[in-house]
Amino acid sequence: MTDRIYISCAPKDYKFLEYGWKIHISGTIWDSENILKEVSKICYEHEVAFKCLMDKEIFDASQNKAAPRGSSGKFITIYPESEKHFKFLISILYDKLKDYNGPYILTDRRYGEKGIVYYRYGSISVSSVVIDDKDVQILKTKDGKVFIDDRKPVFQLPSWVKDPFRSEEKKPNKELLLNNKYKINKVLRFSNAGGTYLAYDLLNNNRLVIIKEARPYTVQHGKYKDALDLKETEYAILNKIKTLNVSPNPIDFFKEWEHAYLVESYIEGKTIKEFVAAENPFVTPNASLEDFNQYYKK
Repeated sequence: MTDRIYISCAPKDYKFLEYGWKIHISGTIWDSENILKEVSKICYEHEVAFKCLMDKEIFDASQNKAAPRGSSGKFITIYPESEKHFKFLISILYDKLKDYNGPYILTDRRYGEKGIVYYRYGSISVSSVVIDDKDVQILKTKDGKVFIDDRKPVFQLPSWVKDPFRSEEKKPNKELLLNNKYKINKVLRFSNAGGTYLAYDLLNNNRLVIIKEARPYTVQHGKYKDALDLKETEYAILNKIKTLNVSPNPIDFFKEWEHAYLVESYIEGKTIKEFVAAENPFVTPNASLEDFNQYYKK
């Protein structure tokens, strides 16, 4: 069966749960055919339903910079029939796929220390409802407990469910510093390739800096290139042109956990969007030719 972006495969009369554990498989476009062959063979042998992205064009769109963060990286989705079935299948899939790479799926937890096998608990056959202009699924238990499965880009569990592979012990509230010296002040924006942050450089009089994050295996392009390569290129270009005084100064480039971070000088002023909104003569009544000329010069 096919829909707009997925091909779905299921044994005849397969009993889908309303909600439960799902397995997601990530990957790269270069390995996608091999990954699909491995996964489909396992699903066929164990008679389990799954779906996958329809083609490489859709795969490419699902992991680019503008892709929705809540669904990015979900190349294949597998629907176990029970928690026991889920734990059995995910172990087999991990053994087969642990040497492949792919984007981290933000809504899920990774199974194992590396690889492309992820899992989450959520809706499987529950109908969508609209809340705050967003399609969500509402999970309800017989004793009245409710969980809104909104697929935010963070791992979430209903209150009545425990992760079978990890305890939920609270970690100590330790201040997060990037590279042991950058303290995040605020998030400027998020994209699927990573966030952009305003931060304090604690080792340089708390000066403000811009930090651009790169998530590995997003924005896959060329011959085994991704968002990390783009950030490294940006850093190299900024170093080449820094004496021209036409761009932010490159301050630092480092990797932490699996992500890369480019640190640039912070320049106060209007963004292009703010400039256009404030200065554009098209929004000024009776703007003259001189107004337009001055705008173009600015």
